[in-house]
Amino acid sequence: MSKNKTNLTKITKNAGMTFINKTLFMLLGMVSSVFLARFLGPENRGYYAMVLFLPSTLSMVLGLGIPSSNVYHIAKKINLSEILKFNKLLKNFLSIAGLIIGIIIIDFFSEKLFPGIPKNLLSIGLISYPLLLINSFSFSVFLGLQEIKIYNKIQLQQKVISTILAIFATYFWNIIGAIIAIIISNIIIYIQCKIHITKVTKNDQKNKTLNKNKFIQYGLKSYFSDIIAFLNYKADIFFINFFLNPVLTGVYVVAVSLAEKIWIVTSSISLVINPKLTEISDDENEHTHLTILTAKWVFYLTLFIVIFLGISIKYIVSFLYGAEYSQVVLPFILLLPGICLGAMSKIISNSFASLGKPEINLYMGIVILVINITLNILLIPRFGLIGGAIATSVSYTTVTICKLFILKQLQDIKIHNIFIINKRDLVLFNKLISKIKKSIRGIIVKE
Repeated sequence: MSKNKTNLTKITKNAGMTFINKTLFMLLGMVSSVFLARFLGPENRGYYAMVLFLPSTLSMVLGLGIPSSNVYHIAKKINLSEILKFNKLLKNFLSIAGLIIGIIIIDFFSEKLFPGIPKNLLSIGLISYPLLLINSFSFSVFLGLQEIKIYNKIQLQQKVISTILAIFATYFWNIIGAIIAIIISNIIIYIQCKIHITKVTKNDQKNKTLNKNKFIQYGLKSYFSDIIAFLNYKADIFFINFFLNPVLTGVYVVAVSLAEKIWIVTSSISLVINPKLTEISDDENEHTHLTILTAKWVFYLTLFIVIFLGISIKYIVSFLYGAEYSQVVLPFILLLPGICLGAMSKIISNSFASLGKPEINLYMGIVILVINITLNILLIPRFGLIGGAIATSVSYTTVTICKLFILKQLQDIKIHNIFIINKRDLVLFNKLISKIKKSIRGIIVKE
């Protein structure tokens, strides 16, 4: 096995650093979530979720898969300066186009698409769209360069800033303050990203010339799969607001938010592993080994968290959110099976994309989106929040099973190897724990 190619020690170190960052990120998110839920109440919390739904959806829909293409092409040592210049052109055009589309949606279709949500709130929220789009492009540059430390630093700064601003702004201006806090925090992060990217560009080497057509083509392959994945994640929230009301949407958003925080493990490892898988994609054995290794540990670490939270969620909700959110418990529990298997699905998706086959994620996503939307339409009107949770959990579970069988055919692996823990896995796990402890000690010493 090529030590230089895979470099498990470096991967483990980066994953450990990212895990710590994501843990802090999650804790800050919990503080913000609890404050917003208690201070705004279920109805305004529902408004807040749907107001942010519009700019985040536009950012994903109009992103054209450029962040994925950035990661892939930068990891493949394509000329960075050329990529950044092309990014700037795309960002300017897509920002203007998105704002125009957003204004049209709010003025002419908001009553049908966002029933019960005030237009003035949707209009304020739309301001965050170009910032979300531009920042997503910038973050992907750091990932492509495997500048995990910079990426983690800026992500954590954004969460700290947005949490502090959300608490103070919401206290004084209620829901409008909460929305403005998101806008201001994204402006600050935009400035931070610009400063760091300028520094990185100074060391740019004149590598392979950028082929703009291939850059866009790869982006579009990833784009449609990313869109479908995003819609799969958000379909339940949209249909609950559509069929029910903002109050129940506010309750359900808390359940989903808590459940998706379990994916801290996946996101930590996924961010580190994606560019590395792309880098070693020409070595089939190395690539297969790393895919199995990461999928396995993501599954078991997520399973451990799922079991713990499944047992304790009733007490967590009661203590943190209060009686108003007691309906959160059952939907949360029903989401857990899908969350557990969905964690593994993210790693497998990275494997497909790193092999230059993001279209597999697209085809799988289409099937799952149809299942998800169909189940939401059938179950939510009849079973309410429980129906939405079941639809989402079944969708996550189905897509993971399908991807496992495709992975088996594509890389000639035995599925049971993903679930069997061996001595080598235990050694790596001990290394990961040691790195995390060392990083924590480093933080404490610095403070």
